[in-house]
Amino acid sequence: MKRPFLTAVLLLAAAPAIFADYPSARTAPRMVYDPVTTNSILFGGETDTDAGTSKAYFLNETWAWTGSRWIQQYPSNVPPGRSEHVMVWDSTRGRVIMFGGRASATAELADTWEYRNGNWNAIATPSSPEARALAGAAYDPIRDRVVLVGGNRMAADRRSFEQFYDTWEFDGTTWTRVIQNGPQVQKAILGWDGTRNELIMLAVNDKVESLMFRYDPAAKSWNEVKPEKLPPCVNEAAMAFADSRGNLLVTGGVCNSLAGIVDETYEWDGTNWVKIEMTSAVERAYAQAMTYD
Repeated sequence: MKRPFLTAVLLLAAAPAIFADYPSARTAPRMVYDPVTTNSILFGGETDTDAGTSKAYFLNETWAWTGSRWIQQYPSNVPPGRSEHVMVWDSTRGRVIMFGGRASATAELADTWEYRNGNWNAIATPSSPEARALAGAAYDPIRDRVVLVGGNRMAADRRSFEQFYDTWEFDGTTWTRVIQNGPQVQKAILGWDGTRNELIMLAVNDKVESLMFRYDPAAKSWNEVKPEKLPPCVNEAAMAFADSRGNLLVTGGVCNSLAGIVDETYEWDGTNWVKIEMTSAVERAYAQAMTYD
């Protein structure tokens, strides 16, 4: 039976292990299903603060989930460690595309990488979004574009974050900014709705309230959608399109505090978000990675 595959990773102190049986504890990694190898590819993530060094570490590990076990990969080219990056599957070229992310507590990245045939290769793009973390991205297979929205970076005062509200498209070679100033939202998560052939965005406003938008690439605009019900806490939730159901699924997220973490799953049927009543659920997950196998 086909099903979405979620890795919910807890913030536990743990050092990366050589030849480990599974990824060490981490937050904000990213994961993409590779239909060529039929593996789910996971990269990066941030550890909890280490008690000895008082530092968090940004991981550069690549892992493959085969459907029954984790296998660490050892590519000859290894991108810098990061968390809160974006990763999508480019179905036209049969590769994973990765951009940006947080490389340290005070630094973000603006690099573009591809993962194909078991190896990472940097893509030297003529133009690029500014360095950022917590952007949202998805691949539009109809137009052959990776669409990236928003994100943030550490401000000069090192105590706050500057938000981006722009939209970029990657055509396989270079990035082009198509919207300078889009919806004033944060922590966007994007999903390609393969049933209705449209790009959907969930995000939060400055009150951490859920908002939804639909992308109009011809008009170069995001149009707000106001269904009867929205998932309540999409802040650092995860979304994936489930082929077998023909709908987008979103799960997890956190509201205004850790006490507000939800373990609910919602499904977008093209008209409304419907809560799925689960016999068992992913418990209190946020900043997790999720993909559909």
